[in-house]
Amino acid sequence: MEMERVIVELAGRQVVLDLPASFENHRVEIIARTLDDEPPSTRGPHPSIAGKVKTHGDIFDSVPEGDWELP
Repeated sequence: MEMERVIVELAGRQVVLDLPASFENHRVEIIARTLDDEPPSTRGPHPSIAGKVKTHGDIFDSVPEGDWELP
């Protein structure tokens, strides 16, 4: 799956998107939402799982740093 995120300022009610060539002949999903009234993003667990997971021990020292596969 590929994604293309575009944020545009609207002058009217229509938007024209030029998508990458790799999107040609594929189904795409377009989601439009306003960003002006959006409250600041707060990071945290979804309310349905909040408080249901417990961490036991040190999660960072349980695996050698070389195994993390970080760039």
